[in-house]
Amino acid sequence: MSSMKLSAVFSRVVMTVAFSLCVFGNAYASVQVLDFTTAANGDVISNGQIIDDEYSEWGVTVSSCSLNGSQMTEANHINGNCVGGTENVSVAFDTSLSGTLDPDLEFVFDNGVYRANEGSQDIYEPLQIAGAGAGPGSVLILHERPYECSNGVCANPDDEGTRPAGFFAFDFAEPTAIVSLDFFDIEYNEANTATKVSSLYFHLSDGSIVQSDVVDTGDGGYERVEYANMFDVVKLVVNMPGSGAINNLVFGQNPTVVTPVSAPAVLGMLMLSFSYLARRSRYRFSRK
Repeated sequence: MSSMKLSAVFSRVVMTVAFSLCVFGNAYASVQVLDFTTAANGDVISNGQIIDDEYSEWGVTVSSCSLNGSQMTEANHINGNCVGGTENVSVAFDTSLSGTLDPDLEFVFDNGVYRANEGSQDIYEPLQIAGAGAGPGSVLILHERPYECSNGVCANPDDEGTRPAGFFAFDFAEPTAIVSLDFFDIEYNEANTATKVSSLYFHLSDGSIVQSDVVDTGDGGYERVEYANMFDVVKLVVNMPGSGAINNLVFGQNPTVVTPVSAPAVLGMLMLSFSYLARRSRYRFSRK
C-alpha cells in the first residue's frame, strides 16, 4: 500500500473519530438546567421563593397561573394565558424538608439514595450532568394560597390541589432544544382528565405547536420524561391537572445534539467506524 493511500485512509479515520467524539462524547456539553434550587447567577433559591426571573440570564422567564377552582378556555391552557386565575405563584418547594404541608413531595436520604417519603417511594435518579445534585432539591409548584405571598416569598409552600390546578409557562429568548423534564406526585385521576388541562404544549419558532401528555407518576411518585428531537421551542406551557410538581427542565442551544450517550456507546461507535473503514480499504485495494 502506498504512503498516499495510507494517508488517505488515516485522514478518513481521523475525521470519523473526530465526528464521533463531537457528536457523542459531548452530548451534554451545552445544556442548562432549571433546577429551582440554584438561580442562573448562582444564588441559592429559598423554600417558598416565587420563581419568575431567576433564569433571565439564560434567556428564560417563568410565569404561572393558579386556577384555584376557576375555569378557563382550552386556548388559554394551550397558549399559557392566565384568564380568571392568579398569576405568578410558581414557587420553589424544598423536598429535603420534613413536616411540610405536602409530605408527598418530601424525599429522604436512605441507604445512599434519595427516595420519596410517601406513596410510591420512588428512588430519585440524579441527572448525569456536571454539578447536578444527588437529590431533587427544590421542585416547582403552584402555591394554592396566594394571600400567603409577599416580597417574592410564599409562607408554607403547598401545591394547588384543585382540578385543574393551572399551568407553568417558560418563555425562551432564543429557539431552544428541550431535553427532559421531571414530574412529581401526579396521580392517575389527574393525569387522565380532559386533554387540554393535562398536556404540555411546545410552541415552535415557526408558529406550530406540539402537544405531549403529562405523565401519571402515582401518589408521591417521580418520573423523568425525555423529549426526542424537540427543537426550535420558544415557549413551553406545562399544564398541571391537579396537585404535583415539576423539576429539572433540561434545555440546550438550538440546534444541538442533546441525547445522552454513555462512554461504552461512544467506544462502540468508534470501533464500528474503524471496522467500516478497514473493510472499505481492503475491498478497494484487493481490486487493484
